[in-house]
Amino acid sequence: MRMLLIIFRGAKSFDDLKIIDGTKYATFGEACMTLGLVADNSEWDDTLNEASTWATGAQLRSMFCSLLMYNEVGQPELLWDKHWKDFSDDLERRLKREHQNSKLRLSVDQRKNICLYELELIMSKNDCSLKDYPHMSLPSSDMLLQLRNRLIRE
Repeated sequence: MRMLLIIFRGAKSFDDLKIIDGTKYATFGEACMTLGLVADNSEWDDTLNEASTWATGAQLRSMFCSLLMYNEVGQPELLWDKHWKDFSDDLERRLKREHQNSKLRLSVDQRKNICLYELELIMSKNDCSLKDYPHMSLPSSDMLLQLRNRLIRE
């Protein structure tokens, strides 16, 4: 938004900042990408691809949150969709160890949800939230509660 304010002096609303050549974009980031003010996600995608060869899931979650908080990531939901498996590759092992249950298996939805919860924890420690990114998935408290209850019973 700050970049757009520099270019469009005298805009009458926030929505005015998202209109480029008659097309209204959903986010300030998309409008900035259209104007060439920020690059697409390819730089961040390459960074996460490279890091996934050596970093743990926990390290990748931290890196992803840092990218969101300190960089102009145009469409974080696309990075999430592409890299969530790498972000969450340690979660099932960790839960097995914590609950001493070697038979524990997480569904894809549970794994995604726990990972989103972990991301939200990192963000909240930095006074941010996944809610700050309109198209980003959010953790489901219902699913987390169901999993917690399942783990307690087993």
